[in-house]
Amino acid sequence: MSHEEKDWSNLHPVSPRKQEGPDQDPFSKAFNEKRFSRRGFIGGVLGSAALLAADRLSGEIMWHSVPTDVKVLGEHQDYYTDEVWVIVTGLGVQSGHGIATVLKPAIEQIGAVSYVQYADDGLDIPALAEHINQLQRQRGFSAVNFYSHSMGGTTTLNLLPLLSKSIEVNRMIFDCSPFTKRDVKRDAFWANVIGHTPEGFKGGFISKLAFEGYNNVGPHSNDQLSLLQQLKEGWRIAKTGVSSTVWLDQMRLLVQSDPDKFRQFVPKGKPKAFIRPYNPNADGTVFVKSAQDGWDGYLGPVDHLLIDGSSHANPTQRPDLYAKTIYNWLYPPPEPRPTKGFYPI
Repeated sequence: MSHEEKDWSNLHPVSPRKQEGPDQDPFSKAFNEKRFSRRGFIGGVLGSAALLAADRLSGEIMWHSVPTDVKVLGEHQDYYTDEVWVIVTGLGVQSGHGIATVLKPAIEQIGAVSYVQYADDGLDIPALAEHINQLQRQRGFSAVNFYSHSMGGTTTLNLLPLLSKSIEVNRMIFDCSPFTKRDVKRDAFWANVIGHTPEGFKGGFISKLAFEGYNNVGPHSNDQLSLLQQLKEGWRIAKTGVSSTVWLDQMRLLVQSDPDKFRQFVPKGKPKAFIRPYNPNADGTVFVKSAQDGWDGYLGPVDHLLIDGSSHANPTQRPDLYAKTIYNWLYPPPEPRPTKGFYPI
């Protein structure tokens, strides 16, 4: 055999699984060292499935009885019988009863005051619209006025095309309502993640408790509260707020809704107002200046109602200021008018 000829008969291909060296990727190296256990993988899958099942079961136990409804608050003073107010609550608020109670003295002269109630088993827009239509058939009113609390503005837009043709939409008030998902300040990343969860995923008490714990202990928590107080607040909100199913449905609605789909149903030339804190930085949930600009361009002429000392959409915490501000918008006082806090701004 010449020195140029090679004998390859004793050489065998080297399996890539057994190849070693600095260029070997970590996954292959770990695989070759048998760090992955089939039993551990199956255990992880089964553990995750068990946690999801426990999460869902805890939700079924905690929330199972409240139905979708639109309720009239108390007895209406028969000033006018041709209109009705509908209070549409925002993220995490199941019933508008508290807000309706605060606003009733300011708005009841125009019409009866009603409020939405979200069902434990999810946000049902067609059912809410049908309850409003049924209320119209029972009471005979011809016009509806909306007060939309926070992301209740998105819910209101989705209701408009489902209302009876015989119902005229008159006044509309948006209280710190984000115009689109881009106006969400608090946890915008999580809003997008949760807003794109599959429709079939309903969550439960464990997942809602985890998020509320994060939401209260995380960077947006109240620095004046101790860690224990923040955890207690997260527990309280998770236990007393809306079901995780409603909460997830609201997130999906906010993230996935396109206001342009409802533009044709927005009444033209009717009174509209946007409420925000006098100091826009006081709202820790929504970029209210951005939201205000969005609603201005979408709704046409919009009155801006600024409430001094307020934060994000909190009529139950500022009842007198809210009632006075809205009353002065509905019934403008004679000159000279105040320059801050009331109509017009």
